[in-house]
Amino acid sequence: MADIQRLLGASYAYLGAAEELKGFDVPDREQDEDRSYVNVPMAGLSFVLFDHNHIRTIQIHAECHEGYAGYVGPLPLELAFAMDRGAARDLLGAPQRRGKPSEISVLGAYPAWDSFDAGAFLMHLEYC
Repeated sequence: MADIQRLLGASYAYLGAAEELKGFDVPDREQDEDRSYVNVPMAGLSFVLFDHNHIRTIQIHAECHEGYAGYVGPLPLELAFAMDRGAARDLLGAPQRRGKPSEISVLGAYPAWDSFDAGAFLMHLEYC
């Protein structure tokens, strides 16, 4: 199976042929003012297209996170969904940014998170 991060920069039109999405229907883009979103819950993936066409962000979901099926492909940088914050930091080093669990009035509970510079991409992890 290919590395999911290879989809960064790919066009929306390419998603239908992407190995990671074989067997899944790629829905139409949900357009916002300056970006579009593509959600494929049964694949455990969602995408943000900042120019309405090219993938800038890939969101990889664990089983039942926000109603998604769990992504079954390999995670970048040898990560695993079962890792806690300490294990992720042991693997990736100190995060560039971090946040504590919090309550956001409009969104509700927000988990602890870390962001890591992974060279060609930024890795944002949320912990339950």
